[in-house]
Amino acid sequence: DEDRTGAIEIAGKFYRPKNNRKLIRAHTLENPFLAPEYYELQVDNMTSAMAAQELAGDFVDLQGLIFTAAWQYADSAPRVAERVRYWDRAATPGGGKYTAGVLMARADNRYYVEDVVRGQWSAAERDRIILETARRDAKRFGNEVVIYAEQEGGSAGKEISEQFIQMLAGFPVYRDIVSGQRRKIIDKQEMPGEAKIVRAQPFAAQCEAGNVYIVRGPWNDEFTTELIGFPHYTFT
Repeated sequence: DEDRTGAIEIAGKFYRPKNNRKLIRAHTLENPFLAPEYYELQVDNMTSAMAAQELAGDFVDLQGLIFTAAWQYADSAPRVAERVRYWDRAATPGGGKYTAGVLMARADNRYYVEDVVRGQWSAAERDRIILETARRDAKRFGNEVVIYAEQEGGSAGKEISEQFIQMLAGFPVYRDIVSGQRRKIIDKQEMPGEAKIVRAQPFAAQCEAGNVYIVRGPWNDEFTTELIGFPHYTFT
């Protein structure tokens, strides 16, 4: 067995401290310079695992801990609700990354995942499906569904985003400009980066609180499997 004399166990892993270095853990509430309401505002938008790491100074292995399967299922969402369809686009037919469009509704402080359109399509096929989905949503909900799509960085990302908005002329469509690391490489696999993890936190917190309902549909199993595995699943 490996000699662990003098090693410190942190989140199931052993570390040997180096000379002239000391581990100090501190809770966010111990910071005298923070506003009193800061902690409550932060903890409301985090899962318990993330709060333990980010606010309590604990060392937590977050693999599989961001989303807990505390959501509930429903046959439908209320008709009177705020609705958003968000697209994350790719353009690889038959393989590689997926294009996904998630429709969500909010009513009475509850969140409903109503529909997921997902596939590996060429750019032309992808755009056709996105436009058809926008028309279907508009017909069903009276053009009340607000459409967002993530804008990649750089001038190319801006140009693609402008084309997306032009394609959906007549619908309430907006670009979402995202900062931070979108991807990272672990064991030669492309995984979600910090930007996606941070943005997932408010939704994950609502899932843990039991405020999320998934409308029953054929896409349920794939969707919930990715949620439970997030962020340590192959980035597609």
